[in-house]
Amino acid sequence: MVQEEPVLPRDVTIMGMLKSVGIEKGKDFKPDAATQNILKSAAQEAQAHFIEALTSYSQPWWPDRNWSPPDPKGVKTGFTYQIGDALDIDARGYANFAAFALPKKTGTSLVYLFTFRDSRGERLSGEMTYTVRVPANVPAKQYWSMIVYAVDTAALIREAPVVTLDSYNQAMQRNADGSVDIYFGPKAPAGKEANWIYTASGNAFFPAMRFYDPDKPLFDRTWKLPDIERVLAQ
Repeated sequence: MVQEEPVLPRDVTIMGMLKSVGIEKGKDFKPDAATQNILKSAAQEAQAHFIEALTSYSQPWWPDRNWSPPDPKGVKTGFTYQIGDALDIDARGYANFAAFALPKKTGTSLVYLFTFRDSRGERLSGEMTYTVRVPANVPAKQYWSMIVYAVDTAALIREAPVVTLDSYNQAMQRNADGSVDIYFGPKAPAGKEANWIYTASGNAFFPAMRFYDPDKPLFDRTWKLPDIERVLAQ
């Protein structure tokens, strides 16, 4: 990144910090073993900080549910994170961990809701099986999708056979009232393979419900997405 990207005025302080540990534009970076250990430890500490920020964040879309939209600081600042005469470095760092790319501009074309907890308030864990019933008439004029990410990377689960389901999926089973039951777990419940999204045993995960071209019932909160329920072993 340092070698390829242009340096903006707001980057000069960070560039100076990088130079202090030997990372400099136009020069090779060849840290010795001791420096490598220090940098590895620092990266692990930063990751732990970002995971804590990610999983502790909560601004419920509905007061009685666990689903939250992303931190609004990005949208409010056009994803510059510059507020008055200060740059919100913590918020920018958190956002770049939580999302691998930030939009150049925003509008009302997408609403993104995520959760880290089930209906009992317990953290979601990959070895368990969960379900959520997506009610009929989802307020998304284009389509909706449910996707799963790993907490430790905020990215797709590596080598997952299924990462998302959406309303275009014709194989997905629908209920008689138009609702859809989606399952999360390390293996699909019997007979529910078409409605299943993979999670990795022993790893925390979080699902996100995405509404493309969202409609009024979402914004006035008259349509509600239930919390995720843990499926108890039979």
